[in-house]
Amino acid sequence: MKKKTTHIFIFLIALLPSCSKDSNQIEPRDPDVPGKHFVYIKNYSDRMWIGTNSDSLGGVMPAFTGTGTEYWIGGGVVPDSILRHGFYFDPNTILIAEATVEGMQTTISQIRKDPVYYQNNGWSNGLAEHAWYIKAEFLKYKVQD
Repeated sequence: MKKKTTHIFIFLIALLPSCSKDSNQIEPRDPDVPGKHFVYIKNYSDRMWIGTNSDSLGGVMPAFTGTGTEYWIGGGVVPDSILRHGFYFDPNTILIAEATVEGMQTTISQIRKDPVYYQNNGWSNGLAEHAWYIKAEFLKYKVQD
């Protein structure tokens, strides 16, 4: 009986590392999207870099980082199959808000399923014809070297 229990225990321990790994949690060291100012965000269990070319947004991003507060961030969706999530937000269309219109709210997971839909549908934010926002905690800030 002891031998059988030991084998089952070893088998379960061997499975644990593969069960706990999530490819979305692998953190890229550097931003993998275009932009001048970058914030690494967490949206539910997904994480990604978002870049902006706006110096005014770049000026406030550090203050939002590491606070645990969630903000709405987004803009125009650009499909890019090379990236882990299959898209990035156009850095020229990024806006950050405490609240957004419900019809413009989504998640990384939803966009990942069909980035072309999100590129071609949605409402204008004044910077992008079709803009979408995700609720996110800002984890890291980085400026382009």
